[in-house]
Amino acid sequence: MGLDERMKAAGMMPVSEMLEKDPLGKFAAHAGVTDLESFEQWIQQRRAEFLRMQAQMTLDGEEKDEMFEWVVAHNAVLAEVIANFRQATGRTP
Repeated sequence: MGLDERMKAAGMMPVSEMLEKDPLGKFAAHAGVTDLESFEQWIQQRRAEFLRMQAQMTLDGEEKDEMFEWVVAHNAVLAEVIANFRQATGRTP
């Protein structure tokens, strides 16, 4: 049994439907993101937030805090999104 089928059996919305319909997307979208330029600015702002959190936690010796790994992961994902966005829009990653 595949993951989608297992999720349906457990009463959950399967991954394939979440990716297709994105039921929470309208709540997650920032009103100020209206074009590619504002989207890039938003991505950069979010990455800066996580980069500052990571630096502050590192300086404070909080690497063992359960949130540290979460912050590092989000920082890494946003860095990857920025690099691929820039590549896709003809900018240097």
